[in-house]
Amino acid sequence: LLVPRSGSAVERPGALPLPLRAVVVAFAAATIVAIAIPLASTSLVRQSESDARAGDLSGALDAARSGQNAQPGAATPRLQQALVLEELGEFGPAAEAARAATEREPTNWRTWLILSRIEARRGMAAAAVGAYRRARSLNPYSPLFDR
Repeated sequence: LLVPRSGSAVERPGALPLPLRAVVVAFAAATIVAIAIPLASTSLVRQSESDARAGDLSGALDAARSGQNAQPGAATPRLQQALVLEELGEFGPAAEAARAATEREPTNWRTWLILSRIEARRGMAAAAVGAYRRARSLNPYSPLFDR
């Protein structure tokens, strides 16, 4: 808007009307939020991975849980929790976290493979075989599943 000396507002040529500008601003704000949430979750999972590599499993678990809080519907933070809990020897909670990851991404063969390994480590042979078969059915051409 241009405001001449007389005090009345004058529209600039080509400027969007005020209601349309408000809609554009609201859309931009919503888009930023939609991008920020997964970005925050990914950043926290990467922090968890870094902490785990450095041997800080408590910090790794905290970061993975924070990633889950940032994006409750995502599988990756839960899978990271499962891996950290497995490293801590807490196989029951690790299996729960891995199972939650498979529920959120049922077509991701990696989540099923990790669940299979964790179930095997906790002595749950039937569950381990079932998860392994599911992983293999989702990615039958992987060399991991050569017969």
